Amino acid sequence: MSLLTKSFQSLIKANRLSIGGSTTTGWYNIAGGSQRAPSQSQQLQAMGNSGWLFSVVDRIATSFAAVSWQLYRRRLGGEVEEILDLNHPFLKLWNQPNPFWTGYEFRELAAQHLELTGEIWWLILTNGSQPTEYWPLRPDRMTIVPNRDKYISGYIYTIGTERIPLTLEQVVFVRRPNPWDLYRGISVIESIMTDLEADRESARYNSMFFRNGATPGGVIEMEESLSDAEFDKFVERWQMAHQGVNNAYRVAVLERAKWHDTKVTQRDMQFEQLRKLSRDIILGAFGMPASVVGITETVNRANAEAGDVTFARWILLPRLRRLREVINSKLLPRFGNDLYCDFIDPSPDNRELDLAEATQGYRASLLTRNEARQRLDEDAVEEGGDEFAAPQATPSFPGFSQEGSLPTSKALAYSLKKDFVTKASAQDRQEAHLQSQWRKWLKNELADFLHYMEDFKAAKPQTKFEISDIFGYAWDWWTKYGSELFIDLSKAYLIAILSEYPTMPREEAQRYAANYARQRGAELLQVPGDLNIAEHTRTRVREVVAEAIENGDSYEQLAQRLRDDLAFSSGRAATIARTEMAFAEGQGGKQAANLQGLTEKRWITVGDERVESLCIMNEAIGWISTSDLFPSGHDTIPVHPNDRCIIEYRDGISAESQEELISPSQTVIAGSSAGIKPFRCAECNKLLSKTPSPGALYWCPRCKAERSMDVEKSHMKRTIKRVERDAHERIVSVTEETIDD
Repeated sequence: MSLLTKSFQSLIKANRLSIGGSTTTGWYNIAGGSQRAPSQSQQLQAMGNSGWLFSVVDRIATSFAAVSWQLYRRRLGGEVEEILDLNHPFLKLWNQPNPFWTGYEFRELAAQHLELTGEIWWLILTNGSQPTEYWPLRPDRMTIVPNRDKYISGYIYTIGTERIPLTLEQVVFVRRPNPWDLYRGISVIESIMTDLEADRESARYNSMFFRNGATPGGVIEMEESLSDAEFDKFVERWQMAHQGVNNAYRVAVLERAKWHDTKVTQRDMQFEQLRKLSRDIILGAFGMPASVVGITETVNRANAEAGDVTFARWILLPRLRRLREVINSKLLPRFGNDLYCDFIDPSPDNRELDLAEATQGYRASLLTRNEARQRLDEDAVEEGGDEFAAPQATPSFPGFSQEGSLPTSKALAYSLKKDFVTKASAQDRQEAHLQSQWRKWLKNELADFLHYMEDFKAAKPQTKFEISDIFGYAWDWWTKYGSELFIDLSKAYLIAILSEYPTMPREEAQRYAANYARQRGAELLQVPGDLNIAEHTRTRVREVVAEAIENGDSYEQLAQRLRDDLAFSSGRAATIARTEMAFAEGQGGKQAANLQGLTEKRWITVGDERVESLCIMNEAIGWISTSDLFPSGHDTIPVHPNDRCIIEYRDGISAESQEELISPSQTVIAGSSAGIKPFRCAECNKLLSKTPSPGALYWCPRCKAERSMDVEKSHMKRTIKRVERDAHERIVSVTEETIDD
């Protein structure tokens, strides 16, 4: 009699639990008339019958067992203390549950039982009230004894013909809930048992083919019946000549007999595809990524790392949480009501994300130096560790000055001198340059991706290009084009803000341009979201690849699809350039208005048939506060790609305080679709909301003076030219001073 059986008997004697036959029969009735023990025995044995099932269950079980656990004690006041003493009774049992099992083996077996049967059973041996040993129990040997009032009266453990009753306090039961049986768990194996049998039989067929394959296979038809001696002699000669691997495919010579070929070749039965189908069914049932079990057919670094994250998040964590809840509710109360345990999250660290969060958080003054270092598991520093980073006016791109915010490129200085004749010409030239840049970048990306496809084809000529393979391509446009994009966005923003505020201090203009370019560039190329152009391109490429795979296209046809697609077209480059120029103008104009204290704004369209309805609605509302949103929900342009509208700002002085001397019938909205240029005061260049008719007087709120159009018409023209020239010289001066610095 084993030590374990003696322990059972002593427990039975101590508890004096009696089990009636009718109760046991009741359990089988609840199960719908089918005994579960044989079924669970088959599920346990299935791990040894399928290589892929073994691989999946073993990977889950070993990873499950390797997770570290920690014990905590709740103090008064809500404080939590971690218990580090390994001699604590619970930790001691957790690491050595009984004299014959290690904690790792104990948890690994528990995970195997959970995967194969959907249940974990532990026997708890106690010395008084506190556990002294844990023992694993086979699920197929356990029977639950239902109770009409208490739900469960106890359990029966069967060893051969011996039936051992157990109380609720002696057993810890962990299960995956079964939708049709409220007493037991459900296993993944139950859902794929037929497929496992098919996989096993196909493997046995292959084995028997090489072991007993009396090929050629078919029917031998005799012209006349044979005696027993002749038949035995014929069979013996046939087996000697054709049975076995060494005799396969030998020519058969028959005397007075006909051969009828009835064989089905392995190629006809498609054994390779059948075995792969069985493999995929097993992986799919467990939700197991292929890369985790060593399948590398279409695996690269990107989707391998994604597979590790999926394995930890959706396979390990739910199982660990299930065990944690049972331990905290069933085991730990026996060691003290103030204890609870938890596991260390096995999810792999995303080092790149942590580094980006720490670096950007510190640069943006959201994190102190030590808080950023903590995210990277680095030790704290004493000097300056609790301080935020000083505001940076310098972008972290090569080719930029460490003291200024603008690029130190001579070409940019020459371009600014050349472009800033007027605001309109500067914007047109910059838009054309930005369009050329994006056309070049999209063309480069298309060429690089096609080259990536060619390399993939050369490396794996027998493998089809799959959707997941596009993730192996280097989609990091921020590293490739961030530096050049920063220059272009800085320049576009400078055109907008200095045109609206020509006397803006040099350092201030540089700082605003750098901050805008850095933030906007990250949105376009780095930060995931709706604005990320690289992300949208990858999504579109994935769609094109999916369509090509569905249609059965070749590599050449897929490449042509990508060449013809809008994602890499000149039209898309033009749309991006126009939209970014409008966005820079909107943000630069808004910042200039805020800095000058302008309190009102209005939306102005170009007035043609191409104007969107949202823009017309924004224009119709007229002047609103600069802090308010237009009806479209935007505070400035653009509302949509290719938006050609502008925003006009003013200081918000009411018509009564301006004491205007002209009637509304004599005025035309400045900058409206009628094409009339905005009217400014001839003396101070103040932009007025109304354009006087010839001979009329107008009042300038800034000059606090009344002026005549006829008297000062020529002076006004000279003043406008002078202001535009001063603005041009100011912008060029700012850039040249930055370059000199």
